[in-house]
Amino acid sequence: MDVLNNILEKANTGKIDEISPVFNSLLSVRENDGFHDNDPVLLHIKRVVYNVINLTAVSSSVRDYFSAPLGGHSRGELLTVAAVFHDIAKGLVLTAADGKTSCPDHERAGAEMTREYLEKEGAGKEESDYIVSIIMAHGLPHRYLKADNADAGAGLARFASTIPDIYPDILIFTKADVAGSQLVSKNRQLYDFINA
Repeated sequence: MDVLNNILEKANTGKIDEISPVFNSLLSVRENDGFHDNDPVLLHIKRVVYNVINLTAVSSSVRDYFSAPLGGHSRGELLTVAAVFHDIAKGLVLTAADGKTSCPDHERAGAEMTREYLEKEGAGKEESDYIVSIIMAHGLPHRYLKADNADAGAGLARFASTIPDIYPDILIFTKADVAGSQLVSKNRQLYDFINA
């Protein structure tokens, strides 16, 4: 079976921990920061995957965009694979101090781990490049949002200019990621726009 089809099957059945032992280890890695409340990374990943699957099918125009082929799979399928791997490196980079955790540079580390895994398993270059680009960029939207959300539109417009090929994908991914964590409840003023 094609590696991406295998990952998608595991994603759709909630068996992500069967993809690699790294995922199973993420059940014991817990985050406690401005985004998560003592949240096991594996459970967060599963919620994000579920959200991506649902959000890429929310309307006919969204379905049309995410059904477009990219390599041998659709954009939506590849975004789902990116959701599976987006926080894979958190167990390696997690630091803790005073009851708070952080995962500095987990996007870059996760992108490297994912690329290695996909290359080893024989995934196509075009598909791997897309998946890795999503993982690398998934934390960036938060940098463009301000605490008062006063300039969110301008910030996101600047962000869009940095990744025009995947900007719609990252917006959907950000919504899935936010909904899969405790971001909205921890900072409702900043993240309420996600529910729009």
